[in-house]
This record gives sequence, C-alpha cells and structure tokens, in this order.
Amino acid sequence: MAAQASEGFPWGFTVVLVVSALLYLLSVGALSGSRASDAAGNGMAVAFGAVLTILMWIGIAALLLMARSHGGIPGWSKAFLVVLVPLAAIAGAVTIGIYSERGGWLFWVPIAAPLLTLIYAAWARYPGLQSMMAVEGPNAVVIAVLAFATAAPFVAVSL
Repeated sequence: MAAQASEGFPWGFTVVLVVSALLYLLSVGALSGSRASDAAGNGMAVAFGAVLTILMWIGIAALLLMARSHGGIPGWSKAFLVVLVPLAAIAGAVTIGIYSERGGWLFWVPIAAPLLTLIYAAWARYPGLQSMMAVEGPNAVVIAVLAFATAAPFVAVSL
C-alpha cells in the first residue's frame, strides 16, 4: 500500500523554515560583528558567519525542494535554482570574508539574497501566499537577485 502525503498544514516545511530563519538571523549577527573587534574576534565572526551561511543555504535548498515537490515552483525556474542556490551559498560565505576586510555595499548581499529566497520558498509552498501574486513575478525576481548575489563577490574583488 502506497503512503499518501497529507494535505494538512505543512509542519515539516514550517520547522525547516523556522530553523533556516534562525540560521539567517545568526549569520546576519556574525556579519555585523565581523568588523567590530580585533583581528582574532573578526576572524571568529567571519568563520562562524561562513558556517552559518552554508547551513542556512542547505536549509533553503531543502525548503525549495519541498516547495517544488508540491508544485509551487514552475518548471523553467527549477533549472536556474539548481545552479544558483549552491553558487549563492558559496558566494554568501565568500562575501562575508570580503566584507570583513573591505566593508561597503557588500553588507547587503548576504542579507538580501537569503531573506528573499526564504520568502520565495514560503510563497511557493503555502498556497494562500501564491494567490496573492502571479507566478512569474517572484520567480524572475529571485533568480535575478541570486544571480546578482553570486556575481557580487567577484565584482567586488575586481574593483
């Protein structure tokens, strides 16, 4: 007998969403502290921030897979997300290191990209949120932001 998926409230998705959001908050805290101490303290903040960022992006990838399995993500954006989410995770960790050395506008890259992607995953999984906005808008915005977040550290290094 095949097991059927429950059509009730997505508790598993919600738990992963809350854990990913907590990791997001902790990584933002590490990012904000990465220029506030001596060299050793800044290095610890960067190391913790990089680890938290990678863990957060693993959670985000799991959220996107769960949303995809329930049909919330259209076919054309799946290919982009498969490539951009791992690259954005790596770029986010690298960006924390670059920001700790140089400062500047890079502060917003590891803050905006994961937050927008968390919101997108929630939009894609909860049917009530999908009815608020057309399908193509959120997909295009998330893909554009992830592409920018992936390219930003390389642009910053070249400047």
